[in-house]
Amino acid sequence: MALQIRRGTSSDVASASFVPAIGEPLYLTDNEKLYIGDGSTQGGKAIGGATDLAELSSVTLIDESIGALNLYQVTSNTVLVTLAVSQSAYYVGLEVVISNSSVPALNGSHTITAIPAASQFAFSLTTGDITSASVTGVVTPKIPNGNVLTWNDTNSYWENAAVLSSVASDTTPQLGGNLDTNNKAITSVGANNIEFDPATGQNVIFKGNTTNGSGRIKLNCENNSHGIIIKGPPHSAAANYTLTLPNDDGAANTYLKSDGSGNLSWDTASGISNIVEDTSPQLGGSLDINGNDIVSTSNGDIDFTPNGTGAVVFKGVTSNGGNGAGRFKLNCENNSHGITIQGPPHSAAANYTLTLPNDDGAANQVLETNGSGVLSWATPSASATGILMSSFEYEQGSVPASAVANTNILGKGFGSWYEANTTNDAAGNLVVYIVNNSAYNPSLTGITFNSTTGKFTGFPRGRYIIECKMVVKFNNPTPASSSTPPSLSHYLISSESAGGGAPDYSGFDSQRSLLLPYTSYGSAQALSVVRLNLHTILPNATGSNNEVYVGVDQNQYTAYYVEQATINFMKMGDI
Repeated sequence: MALQIRRGTSSDVASASFVPAIGEPLYLTDNEKLYIGDGSTQGGKAIGGATDLAELSSVTLIDESIGALNLYQVTSNTVLVTLAVSQSAYYVGLEVVISNSSVPALNGSHTITAIPAASQFAFSLTTGDITSASVTGVVTPKIPNGNVLTWNDTNSYWENAAVLSSVASDTTPQLGGNLDTNNKAITSVGANNIEFDPATGQNVIFKGNTTNGSGRIKLNCENNSHGIIIKGPPHSAAANYTLTLPNDDGAANTYLKSDGSGNLSWDTASGISNIVEDTSPQLGGSLDINGNDIVSTSNGDIDFTPNGTGAVVFKGVTSNGGNGAGRFKLNCENNSHGITIQGPPHSAAANYTLTLPNDDGAANQVLETNGSGVLSWATPSASATGILMSSFEYEQGSVPASAVANTNILGKGFGSWYEANTTNDAAGNLVVYIVNNSAYNPSLTGITFNSTTGKFTGFPRGRYIIECKMVVKFNNPTPASSSTPPSLSHYLISSESAGGGAPDYSGFDSQRSLLLPYTSYGSAQALSVVRLNLHTILPNATGSNNEVYVGVDQNQYTAYYVEQATINFMKMGDI
């Protein structure tokens, strides 16, 4: 059982007014004396000096009171305390315990961070700033774990043991057991080597183990992030041999060769050191490019030259998530994407040859086959776009005077064309009606009517069928004219290209005129229905230069005018 003794200095006893209990020992380090408390005497009764401790076989020192608080202040979470009596035993890093403080926030363990003066020390504490203020309390240092006391016979007192502070202090060190590096390294300083010097006839041995197998050494890179390992044969090989390295590092392109007895020497290889030295190379198996490319240098081509009737074959793949039939890919210049040309699947049983033309063809030509795999360039016929349609309705409005303006173009100067829609009635008949422009969405767009010129413009370049139906009214026709419809030469649809360079088209390839009945001569009104059709080409690439108008001879008959008309524009295809 160890005897525990409280220790301190004479000033500690005085400043703290310490009175040891009856039988409580106290050792004062400044006068090296041992005291025993009687319960009333401050500091206890002295019973001897340092020599009295010589007979103690086991001494354990407990925490001792070494100071009393006097003042304190807090600045930016740093506490500075001032003791009642200066102390010399403090040092930065020492852990102290403050107890019984009149400021409870100061109680607890603290590590000294600074010693501004002999009677002061500082430590960190998260609390508000306080200017210098009085405080009471006891400061007790903690004895560092692992300190050893030894008896100094010369000076007759206990002191910290004079143990080795480093291995360097022992000039003839020996291991008393296996040295565990504890995940640390054996290093040298300066330009010193780390040397292994076995006794005569002995070796530096790198032992094996059951985890990593036979003995091995690892040579790391300069950053110690990776390295290569040289490893001995396994136990099953029962290997015991010595490899002796050559006397020099050899010449370029030489290799190490054994003489069969472990003596290594440098020798020159009898084979090739580079594939380029083989002028007639042949593959002994499939060539795996291993993620690399087959490249050329100095702008050289990469040629494939099959023998005789052989071909360069791009094989298909069915297993391992293959891509099916053989194919090749043409990448962009950045090799980030490309297009793939692929053969037909196995199910097609396809075996044919496509022979390309002798030149690259002319603009807008397409590849055409002769049915035997021989391709040639051909100019395609006009492509169909699907029928696109737009409709307009003509309304005369007020009845004109008998002297009608001789404009010869329907809608020029009188009457108006309105955009219209078409639908079918219950009987299936086509019905045309005027709509609000915002509500009508024709498939043929861009057509507009100009009331100043009487012309429709804005037609996309293409082939068209134009149909026009008009109702013509005659006031007070004579009996002679009642059986004779107006001449068809008075009506036409005309198309033209205002930009020039293309022919104009006009005419009527299907037309009909019917004089409707009336009740009396001289005062009745007669109606004639005229239908006109035009198949035409509007060739100009600029839609505003493609023009269409409906021609009517307004002066062919007295008090004659077009009362109502409809016109449909149908684009049948491109040119």
